[in-house]
Amino acid sequence: MATKDTPSLTIGVIFFGDKRAEFFDQIWEGMMTFKIGLPSDTKLIRKTSDFTAQSQVECIDQLEKNGIQGLIIAPYNDPLVAKRLKKLTDAGTPVVCVNSDIPDSGRICYVGPDPYQSGVVAAEILQILAQDKGEIGIITGSRNIIGHQERVQGFVDTIKRTRSKMTIESIQECRDDDYKCYEMVQKVMRDHPLISCFFFATSGGIYGGCKGLYQMTTRKSFHVITFDLIDPIKEFMKKGVISASIYQEPVTQGVRSLQVLSDKILHNKDPKDDTIHTYLSIKTKSCL
Repeated sequence: MATKDTPSLTIGVIFFGDKRAEFFDQIWEGMMTFKIGLPSDTKLIRKTSDFTAQSQVECIDQLEKNGIQGLIIAPYNDPLVAKRLKKLTDAGTPVVCVNSDIPDSGRICYVGPDPYQSGVVAAEILQILAQDKGEIGIITGSRNIIGHQERVQGFVDTIKRTRSKMTIESIQECRDDDYKCYEMVQKVMRDHPLISCFFFATSGGIYGGCKGLYQMTTRKSFHVITFDLIDPIKEFMKKGVISASIYQEPVTQGVRSLQVLSDKILHNKDPKDDTIHTYLSIKTKSCL
């Protein structure tokens, strides 16, 4: 609990931009909840970046000029970003990664789901729904987001490990863009018309992807697994397009990431572990 003698805080926060705003708004909500217990003049400065290393580095540069004492970031996995974060941490500014991680960055902690295990769970659910048969299309956000990359790897490894009768026919990258995801789903189905299952390893672009599938549901039914519980996912659950979504506790991610960072800045307290995993839960339309 903060006291009148507790120093004030200025903390930088970097999320990805408008395409995933609703999900990151939920993480932000958790931060705002925890902020109530911090010094009253605590400032959280939120920046948004696109899916490039240069954009994230520019955000870090701007926040450093603002005099931040710590940084929470959903990182783009690129050596330029890792090097810039390491420079920040070497200068004494602690960094916490949220929702996705980045190696060799000097960060003190990662807070978020276990992405590999998330992919394992997604594969197991799809195997049950499809009775372990059928062709699969995978849509991911970016191969430069470790969370996305590891989800796909966990999914693929599980299909192989279990000697599943299901086959993965296509893996595409939509960069969390609705229009691109819509076009991608349409092309995947033209190229692989027997696909009956989709794994969306990101909720970014999900509206476009599901719209593309919804237009085909008059002649074909699909089993679809994705992540999060944002408005487009709720909409397409109700329409019967999305079978289930893996919820990764975004509010808790916000609370815990700010807790870890403020403990380090205010009390020089390091986290017990450098990884804090949030729980995974399965949501269906009956949960809405």
